[in-house]
Amino acid sequence: MTPIRSLIGNAIRFVRGKRAGWSADTDRTFHDELFAAQQHDPFDPAYPGNLTIRRFADLASPYVAREADVRDLGCGPGEITCELARRFPSIRFRGLDHSAAAIDRARRLAESAGLSNVAFERADVGTARVDDGTGLVVMFDAFHHMLEPRGFLARNAHVPRWFLIEPAGDALGRWRYRHDLDWVLLELDKLRWRLEHELGEPAVTSHPASTAPSAAHDTDAVEYRYSLDDYEQLFAGYGMHVVGTTAGLNTYPPGPQASSALRRTFNDFAYKVLSEADARLVASGGDLDARHWAIYCGRGEEFPRRRPRGGDAPTRGTPLQGPYGVSYEVVRAPEAIASGSTANFVVRMVNSGFLDWSSDGPAAFNMSYHWRDARGHVIVLDGQRTALSAPVGPGQSATTNVVVIAPAAPGRYTLEIELVHEGVTWFSHAGQPTLSLAVRVT
Repeated sequence: MTPIRSLIGNAIRFVRGKRAGWSADTDRTFHDELFAAQQHDPFDPAYPGNLTIRRFADLASPYVAREADVRDLGCGPGEITCELARRFPSIRFRGLDHSAAAIDRARRLAESAGLSNVAFERADVGTARVDDGTGLVVMFDAFHHMLEPRGFLARNAHVPRWFLIEPAGDALGRWRYRHDLDWVLLELDKLRWRLEHELGEPAVTSHPASTAPSAAHDTDAVEYRYSLDDYEQLFAGYGMHVVGTTAGLNTYPPGPQASSALRRTFNDFAYKVLSEADARLVASGGDLDARHWAIYCGRGEEFPRRRPRGGDAPTRGTPLQGPYGVSYEVVRAPEAIASGSTANFVVRMVNSGFLDWSSDGPAAFNMSYHWRDARGHVIVLDGQRTALSAPVGPGQSATTNVVVIAPAAPGRYTLEIELVHEGVTWFSHAGQPTLSLAVRVT
């Protein structure tokens, strides 16, 4: 990488951080809110994130197995730390994170798993100095959150070995990859759902949490993506060995906290499929074009230098018919509405999934909406619900008068109308587009 390109990348990261007003305090607040809301069982194979936990632990295990003492910096709720501690009961693990909510959850997970070889401590990882004698530091999707990575590494120059799993980045701080295999789990989950539907098994809903879009998608959080050239500069004096992995799901199937025996079976199969895909990519030399990199840095060690091949952006192809399929058409919509008032938007919908839509019962299908301001930030997550006047079967259409309450402040907004399966998912979380309309509030 040329010095000019490196300087441009560093400048972009700096400007991004200043524009967002991101700091250690805002980052801690963001993660406290994120982890405090988590209620899933990360070790249940029915939970989609369990696939990532297992794969990241797989990649770290060869390096962890050689150590007696391992530190996990930026451990979050300790899911991967606990998985490694379970696999290696004779090795001591300690996880550090600046989020009190994350550490509380990590301690509960370790206790529930009966792990005595792991401890968790709240600490500011960005300013931490690892104890002398620590053989290996691991960081899972955490290094790119460091606001001052060079200072952090300078304080910890005594650490002989590092293992990171990081998003595949480029010199301009972007997340760049070709192989996106999230569709494997998404499509298998459709098959699982259809099989349960055909067998007449009862619908399994998620934990009774809010079905609103995650606030994580609407923050100005800064994540500093790095290229492999960047990592070589940051870890100067270390040999670097890198392999790519398709793990690290960016999109979960609907109702990710739902659990059933068939979902465990299908998710376990997806884990095996992605493990095999990773192995085949490594064998062909195309693994560095996958979503994440597993980076091992050993002081005084030498490894062949590897770089991504690059190429076109990933394509999804034609998805299978799933439980949630819909298309929307505006029949009538006002261009302007008074602030705080109630307005009617008439929408025609076509059911292209295999589930019946009905507004009866606890797992009802309703129409709702979100409001975004002029900057694209969600200001209303859970809009007022409008029940369907009659059930809508697969292949059928319906026209509904969607009742919308306008924001209190005048301005230009985007109204996103969509269906919600209560207690399970918004249709947009299942990959279906919303009906987006520009609306002026007077």
